[in-house]
Amino acid sequence: MLAGLADVGLAAIVASKLTGIPVGDAFTIGALTGKVDLLMLYLATIGVGFLLGTLGEWLFGRSVGKALTGCETVSPVFAKSDSGQVSPEVRRVSLGRAVVRNSFKWLIPPVAMAGVSSPERRHRGDMAAGTAVVVREEAPEA
Repeated sequence: MLAGLADVGLAAIVASKLTGIPVGDAFTIGALTGKVDLLMLYLATIGVGFLLGTLGEWLFGRSVGKALTGCETVSPVFAKSDSGQVSPEVRRVSLGRAVVRNSFKWLIPPVAMAGVSSPERRHRGDMAAGTAVVVREEAPEA
């Protein structure tokens, strides 16, 4: 969740620069009463967040927020070796999977967050895309 908050914060800052609407305006009384038009800032934040998250997870396996918190998005698969043995493997996320995952996160966040209270505790975008967020651990020395 911390990674997601960092991603939203970065997307809001970039969107603010693009639209010329200060992020601070979203936290004023004017915003609550509708006196400040924040629709463009909100839409730009969603667009920037979707783009940064999708490209980051596809190219580097992580968004900026995930990099800050030590997480990584992977595509877990079962692979068959030349000897015929099947074993689990983690691979880099494809562009298509990153698009699906980030569509849930940025376009329908209530659905994505529903996974937090489910028995699986998995992001619905991960379930739809066949991805997982992991924290890699180093193997202990013998």
